[in-house]
Amino acid sequence: MSRTFSTTVPCPECGAELELEGYASVNADRHPELREAILDGSLQQFSCACGAGFRGAPEFSYLDAGRKQWIAVHPYSKLGTWAEHDAQAAQLFDEALGKLAGPAAQEIGEGISPRVVFGWGGLREKLLAQDHGLEDADLECLKLQLFKTNGLMPEAGQELRLTEVADGALRFALVEAENERALTGFEVPRAAYDEVVTQRDAYAQLREPILAGCFVDCQKLFLG
Repeated sequence: MSRTFSTTVPCPECGAELELEGYASVNADRHPELREAILDGSLQQFSCACGAGFRGAPEFSYLDAGRKQWIAVHPYSKLGTWAEHDAQAAQLFDEALGKLAGPAAQEIGEGISPRVVFGWGGLREKLLAQDHGLEDADLECLKLQLFKTNGLMPEAGQELRLTEVADGALRFALVEAENERALTGFEVPRAAYDEVVTQRDAYAQLREPILAGCFVDCQKLFLG
């Protein structure tokens, strides 16, 4: 089951106290509409009587057993402590669906590689990549290649995210992670990703540390 909770937060514009409902867990097998709401950006999107719109930061566990995905989702503001949350995610998965869980739960968790993400952009990217058969570690190696060939280097608070896959191309955007605002966008042919896959040995020194743990994101190479 997906679990919700109620909380009170001030409107970021007028300061009015708002009663909001957020998610503590999302089960996409039972509630596929929540997965679609993550992809279209509407989950935990709220509005105030003053006209201001805002999105509540994510803090929940995400399960889609059918697609073999389990993800611990945290606000982008916690990215700086990624190593701590990486370890917590591994422990939580082991207790819920892994080696410390009961036989029935382990059966559900079989074949799932747990992940942890920070912010809506990171979560949406994991779902989008899975939809199109993109391995996340290879996708992160492609990003590193794009940083080099396109002369990109995100500033603090910015991320390079996959936003769309269509017509044999991957579309990326440099975004402000907290508010999801796209700063610039570009696309590369799907063949660029396929080349990374076929040259995994050449990317091994980057791919192995990216793939280590639950936080599979090239940002950790810069964060330390």
